[in-house]
Amino acid sequence: MDISKCSEQISSYLEEYKRFMGITEFPAYLLAIEQMNLNDLANMERQGRASAAEVFYDQEKGIYDLIIHDERLISKGLLFHEFTHILDIERYVRKGQTELN
Repeated sequence: MDISKCSEQISSYLEEYKRFMGITEFPAYLLAIEQMNLNDLANMERQGRASAAEVFYDQEKGIYDLIIHDERLISKGLLFHEFTHILDIERYVRKGQTELN
């Protein structure tokens, strides 16, 4: 899958996630898709040192970095999980909220 098809699929998952969560807006993020050898990733996961995807908030840029370690790992479940991390960071860490609104 090329990067534009990956981006389209991820955008589709984001729209579905927003409907699922009952929200209309979502924090901005930059997408990075790395090409990792799946055997290396599996070995790292067994050692507790890797994940299929990660989210970081870049305070200097004011934007989230969504890193997927291999395009073959893209799935709705994975993206919903990572989108939830972004939303949680935004709601509870960056904005200092302690309760659901």
